[in-house]
Amino acid sequence: MSSQGVKFMSDDFEIMLGEVPDQEDDFKPMPAGDYELVANKWEKRTSKAGNAMVEIEFQVLGPSHSNRKLWEYFTLEGNAVTVTARKIKAWRKALGLSTDVSFNASALDEMINNPFQAKIKIEPGTNGYEDSNKIQDYLAKGSSSSEEAPAAKPLQEEDDAMPWDK
Repeated sequence: MSSQGVKFMSDDFEIMLGEVPDQEDDFKPMPAGDYELVANKWEKRTSKAGNAMVEIEFQVLGPSHSNRKLWEYFTLEGNAVTVTARKIKAWRKALGLSTDVSFNASALDEMINNPFQAKIKIEPGTNGYEDSNKIQDYLAKGSSSSEEAPAAKPLQEEDDAMPWDK
């Protein structure tokens, strides 16, 4: 057992720490651009103004920043309902689903776990909050905006020689 209390089943292990991103990058916004996303889950909530809204958790699938998450809030009552309806309609188009439907919990469930393309922007932080990513536009199947997200960095090829062997 090591001094940190970690038990290894054998001495055969290797972690390339140079390939691990620094933790501080985990919370910085992703660069603006086109990404493939999937909605993982949704939850009905109440806004500070007392209006019903839906919180949706999205996960990035690629081309970079895989598994990063972002959240969007869709107001179901009040002044922002028209904006919500436009966004939901664009999202359904991006999924290739019919937009000639009544939007309800069943229609939202149909949208979960289906990948789509979206243009992500960086929204400046306010009231002490940091900058964050938001969905700027839902892209129809087969289209993209002019701003591509950075590609995932390729892993460096493994070299059997250890640094001290060189």
